[in-house]
Amino acid sequence: MLTLLPRSLCSWNYRACEGRTTIAMLDFDFFSERGRIEFGGTAYRIVKHGLASGRWSLLDRAETIAAARKPRAFFREFEIRLGASTLMLKTESAFTRAYRFSSDTGWSGTLRPVHPFTRRAIVDCTPSTPPLAQLFCFWLAALTWRRSAKSSAAHA
Repeated sequence: MLTLLPRSLCSWNYRACEGRTTIAMLDFDFFSERGRIEFGGTAYRIVKHGLASGRWSLLDRAETIAAARKPRAFFREFEIRLGASTLMLKTESAFTRAYRFSSDTGWSGTLRPVHPFTRRAIVDCTPSTPPLAQLFCFWLAALTWRRSAKSSAAHA
């Protein structure tokens, strides 16, 4: 199980912990939907393919490690390819920020905020789900949370 903690009160950047040990750092670019994940001594870049596209890639230097796409623009769901595996990341319902992971073999885990008024989150997946996949999925889910928060602030 991973615990994701914002690095400061108003930050969208996170540190990922297993127990009390920080295993990764996740960052969002301030003005774009790009970012990075530092995990296992490697800094992976996340790039978005076009301003209006629903596609992102997780890169190690120039090599694509994982690719994500939104199959439908107005739904909070992603299809993630990591090697030969495909993961689906979908919200549990229209009224929650929680997500469910599923793979070719069935249910793989959940991703959810600790409570409704926080950015802190828990990722709980089967052991067969690679940690880098869990981190990339969390980054995508947090991106939707960030979009929603920016949209709410713009309409306030």
